[in-house]
Amino acid sequence: MVALSLLLLFGFLGLTVDVGLLFQVKRTMQTAADASAIAGAGEFPADAAPYTQVVSYGKAAAAANYYTDGVNGVTVTVHPQALYGVHKSLGDVEAIVSQSRSTFFMAMLGIPSVTVTARAVAIKGAAASQACVTALDPTGSDALYVQGNATLSAPACGVVVDSTASDAIYLKGNAASISAASVSAVGGCQSNPSSACSNNVSPGVTTVAPATDPLYFLPDIPDSPSGCVAAPANGVLTPGCYSGSVTIKGLSAGTYTFTGSVTLGTVTASGVTLLLSKNASFSLGTGTVNLSPPTSGTYQGVVLYQSRTNSNQLQLQFGSSSMTINGVIYAPAAQIYLQDNGGGVTLTADLVAQSIYNKASTLTVTSYSKTHGSVLSGVALVE
Repeated sequence: MVALSLLLLFGFLGLTVDVGLLFQVKRTMQTAADASAIAGAGEFPADAAPYTQVVSYGKAAAAANYYTDGVNGVTVTVHPQALYGVHKSLGDVEAIVSQSRSTFFMAMLGIPSVTVTARAVAIKGAAASQACVTALDPTGSDALYVQGNATLSAPACGVVVDSTASDAIYLKGNAASISAASVSAVGGCQSNPSSACSNNVSPGVTTVAPATDPLYFLPDIPDSPSGCVAAPANGVLTPGCYSGSVTIKGLSAGTYTFTGSVTLGTVTASGVTLLLSKNASFSLGTGTVNLSPPTSGTYQGVVLYQSRTNSNQLQLQFGSSSMTINGVIYAPAAQIYLQDNGGGVTLTADLVAQSIYNKASTLTVTSYSKTHGSVLSGVALVE
């Protein structure tokens, strides 16, 4: 009876003491795995294949958290392309930390050691898996609408549609098409003709869970900003707030806030962010336009930001190939409407809007964040 009771006692001691110690190891190991994945992801996009910095920085972060690869039986593996889970092969950094730990009481039951493993996956906004076209409408039909002979092409980045509607993505016309590194939607895809969704969307629509607005943290624009003045007659502006109708013909680097209608004339400027408050509207004129955003600060990489209380359609009607707008274009409460004169539109940009209507014959989007870095380039743990 005593011998049998001792076996039972050792079993309970194994569960309480050994398993408790193993859980403690698991918690500290998970911290090391999280740090490793975040450090590795932080090296995108500066590091290129074979991603030696991603691996070395990931292992160094694990070592800083007391898990050094090859020491005391610890193995730290960093995959620049995740090999497991829902982020497999999407360009997200995966870190796996493992170590064999000896047991005390469980050893008497024939279990002398247990391998403890922790895993984490981190993404950076500039990673290949991230979207450069995002429609945020949670329920609306036609959140991403492609009409007629229009083509939406995003060969090196993804398209994400948050709507749960069965027609979250809608293609109208035999030639309407979407081609991207990935095409994802919470809801479905419908088209006219019905075959367009299956024939003209590459690589096909993947069903995903709703995503958070990737720029939710940006400070919103006041509905009635203070200190606004009328724009000068010549349309050459310096950073500040402007009321009434404005036709912009010149900008210096800085942040601009507008409360009325804004039209871009012939203007070339770098390091600028245009903020559109609640009642402002925006359109392109007919002149040569070349805008690029700031490379640092609160609005790093953001060239156009329409307030979260502004539902006015953000019109990007490109009259010629001489019109270039680079950077993040953010209109969380409005539709971005894109059209051209038949010559196609190429944007080095990230489009984030409530909905997106593409009528451009060929809209080609290359992620600005992937190539330059922006506020979208923050690192986050996803597994």
